[in-house]
Amino acid sequence: MRIALHPIHVKSVYLRANPEARAIAARYRQYEVQKKALQETGLRRILEDVLSQRLAQGYEGLSARDIREHLAGTEMGNVRNTFVLIKQVREGSDG
Repeated sequence: MRIALHPIHVKSVYLRANPEARAIAARYRQYEVQKKALQETGLRRILEDVLSQRLAQGYEGLSARDIREHLAGTEMGNVRNTFVLIKQVREGSDG
């Protein structure tokens, strides 16, 4: 069986591929936003647990040194704005 090949113009490839590429990129950006939100939620839970443990032990607060061991070996150590989340958790416990 012989397949007939027809030349494809570059312009036609771009016209067909660009909308698909944009859709894939938009889905990937949405995935990244959702992934970040899940990581921040997980980190917030860890921080709240560590803070409540520290307060139960009689300590006054939470520092980065306190949570380092709890984040080792997890993806949570890679979450951006970790210190902002620590501050929010600490302020939430004060109120």
